[in-house]
Amino acid sequence: MLNPQGVPVQPPIAGAARIQITMFPASSFDLSVDPAVPSYTGPSRFAPDLPSVVELMQVENFEATMAWVIGVRNFGLTATAQAFTGPTRIEVDVPHGGTPAVTLAPSFTG
Repeated sequence: MLNPQGVPVQPPIAGAARIQITMFPASSFDLSVDPAVPSYTGPSRFAPDLPSVVELMQVENFEATMAWVIGVRNFGLTATAQAFTGPTRIEVDVPHGGTPAVTLAPSFTG
């Protein structure tokens, strides 16, 4: 996986395959106020170690383009994505092949 400058991400994003989500116009800053304030204050890279999802990383947040990469364990997964408002968000559903995913209580910011 390359960053916007064409340089490989180091260390490489974990997983056998990658799903990239690119959003435009998008930013992790609220530009409707002056000065702009962060609307996302979470990590830009984290490893949830789920049955199918190994790692997530924000690889771009520049000039109204935001991109995240999801590292998954297996090739051939069929993921779905939906856009919502109130609050604005993208939800990506990655199937776990019948294995229940056990996670901690979610912690939302922004």
